[in-house]
Amino acid sequence: MKNKIFISERKRLNLTQAQLAKKLNTSRSNVANWENGFNKPSIDLMCKCSVLFNCDMLYLAGYQEIRCLNDKN
Repeated sequence: MKNKIFISERKRLNLTQAQLAKKLNTSRSNVANWENGFNKPSIDLMCKCSVLFNCDMLYLAGYQEIRCLNDKN
């Protein structure tokens, strides 16, 4: 199952998979695999994504629907 959260967050920042991969110091194929649901990022990369996307790690992992617990929207 596709990871729509990673796709939407990447697109929200107007990044290609290759650009996101470069920012995270990983490969474009890793990013593609996360987005296509073939695997998940390591805890370290999930943390980096959380900072880059400015959202909660639990949101990225699909455990909560709110991007950031501090968001009022």
